[in-house]
Amino acid sequence: MLRTRGLKKAFFQGVTNHVINGINMEIVEKEFVTITGKSGSGKSTLLYLLSGLEKPTSGEVLFYNKILHNLSDSEMSLLRRKAFGFIFQFFNLVSSLDVWDNICLPITIERKVKSEEKATIMEYVKMLGILDKLNAYPHQLSGGQQQRVAIARALAIDPDVIFADEPTGNLDSETSEDVLRVFDNLNKWLGKTIVMVTHDESITKMLATREVRLVNGRIVNC
Repeated sequence: MLRTRGLKKAFFQGVTNHVINGINMEIVEKEFVTITGKSGSGKSTLLYLLSGLEKPTSGEVLFYNKILHNLSDSEMSLLRRKAFGFIFQFFNLVSSLDVWDNICLPITIERKVKSEEKATIMEYVKMLGILDKLNAYPHQLSGGQQQRVAIARALAIDPDVIFADEPTGNLDSETSEDVLRVFDNLNKWLGKTIVMVTHDESITKMLATREVRLVNGRIVNC
């Protein structure tokens, strides 16, 4: 599904900071991969490269053999709207939209939601336990509820792969466990491929099918 070849990323801010240093890796369908490592090891940067949110300095990221940085801006934008679901530590919900409109936003930015899509989204809403919150606004929800809305939004397009960057980093331990059970169900029961950045070793032990550990932008186990 996803493959990298000689992937490197450097940022230039007066001096050159080499964040990702020649990574070769593969992710296959239905895997639950955690990207781990100390702060500054390049975890989030690798996730952004894999998902096309960042372009590599050199090397390639391939999604079903398509080189991401060879795609035009419109092609890349379409890929994110059709195949990639994103979930972040901060929920990034639109405060002026209710829960239903936030969930459907990835679709409604270009067209109306189809009836069959509504039915599928409703199944996700029920699974996530937010059926009674569809008319609420983000400020009326707890942190855990907001993250569930963000997960439903990522699922609305029925993505091939879900990219998650510290999705429980802004939640208390009990709420984190509830949200992680959702990710476990998405992977085990719905067969969703998940790539998750986390600093929490227990997530890797409990949920992941594979761990990618980074040290100074290099993989030390995979």
